This record gives sequence, C-alpha cells and structure tokens, in this order.
Amino acid sequence: IFLLIVYVLGLSELATHGILGDSLFFFLALIITSTMMLSPKAGIIAIAIDLITFVFFGWLLLSRSFIPFNPEAVPAAIDDWLSAAGVIVMFGILIVVGFQRLEQEFVDAQTKIDATLGELRDERNNLEGKVRDRTSQLRRVNEIGQTVTSILDPEELLARTTFLIGDEFGCYYTAIYMLNVTGQWAELREATGDAGKVLRENKHRLDINGKNSVANAIRMKKILVLRGQLPLQL
Repeated sequence: IFLLIVYVLGLSELATHGILGDSLFFFLALIITSTMMLSPKAGIIAIAIDLITFVFFGWLLLSRSFIPFNPEAVPAAIDDWLSAAGVIVMFGILIVVGFQRLEQEFVDAQTKIDATLGELRDERNNLEGKVRDRTSQLRRVNEIGQTVTSILDPEELLARTTFLIGDEFGCYYTAIYMLNVTGQWAELREATGDAGKVLRENKHRLDINGKNSVANAIRMKKILVLRGQLPLQL
C-alpha cells in the first residue's frame, strides 16, 4: 500500500505538471522504498515501472492526447523525457547496487557473528566439559582417600591405592614409585598387571636424573599427566 501511494503521487505530479515537475522525486522514492522494504529485485522492477510510465505519459503528452491538469505547466520536449529516463536508470542502478552491496555486507557480518557465537558456544561447552571432568576427578580422589585411610598395613595400602587409582581413572597401567634413602633412585613399590608383577620381582628402579616422566615429575615436584600412548604418571 505504501509503495502504491508513492507511485500514485508520482502519477499525480506527472499528470499535473508533466515531466518538468517534481514527479521525478516520487519515482526515485519508489525505487528506494522498493529496494529497502523488499529487495534489490523489487528495485529493478520499480525502475522498469517508472520507465514504462514515462513512455506512456510521454507519448500522451507529446502527441497532445493528454493535457496536464495545470494549464501553466511548461511544455516538455522529447529530450526532457529522455533526460528524465536517463536519470531514473542511472540513479536507480546506483541505488539498487548500493543496497545490494549493503545487504551482502550485512549477510557477511551476520555470518561472522554466527560463527563467533558458535565458537563461543563450543568454548563454553568445552569449559563445562572440563569442569565436569575436574569435578569427577576430585570426587574420585576423595573416594580413594576415604577408602585408603582405613588401611593400616603399608603393603596393603600401596596395593589397594594402586588398584583404586587405575580403576577409578581408567589407567591401563598404574605404578607407585618411592625414593630410596640416597634420594637418587625411584624404586617401584607397586604396579598393576603382569608387567608390574615382573618389574616388582626384578626390583625395577629409575634414576631421578633421567629423562623419563617419573623422574621429571619427581624433579619438578609437580603432578605430570601424560595422555595418549604414554601411561599416566603422578
């Protein structure tokens, strides 16, 4: 309805004063509003409607088949009609192309915003997953601590602790090392599986000055977690 009103105002101005009146502004407004409210394709259709209107009224006025409502309207020559049509085409194309580029930039910006929001959602989900994992780990550690505090025998304590750590954290191999009296060697005191049994029988030990993960953890005095193909060492 709004576009129709703008077009009717242009027709009224054209019928009243001819092409030398203010009708050109209404027809340009029709192109602008069509492009803004609908799409660039609608703007192109508005350009075509304007040109058809100019051809029709130009033929009527130049052939004297229609007289402007305003008797004092300045008569227009064919050059004036061609000039007006050229202005409609030139500025109409600029308007349509400009809004089309603006729309494309808006779509690109919206795409980037959606991608950023997606990354933020993924990051939030990752953080929530890490928090859940850490909470689960703390719960497991607490459960292990509550279980082993009731064990008084040192050998049973080591064996039970090794088993619980491997079971609760899903480790395929768990071992407990202790420094000897010299402080140079980390001696294997308890380990899971057949491999751990063989290592205990052979009195396996590691030089804390070596480059293995157990020695690194002892030297740094920090928890060292290795994932993948390497065992988890604490």
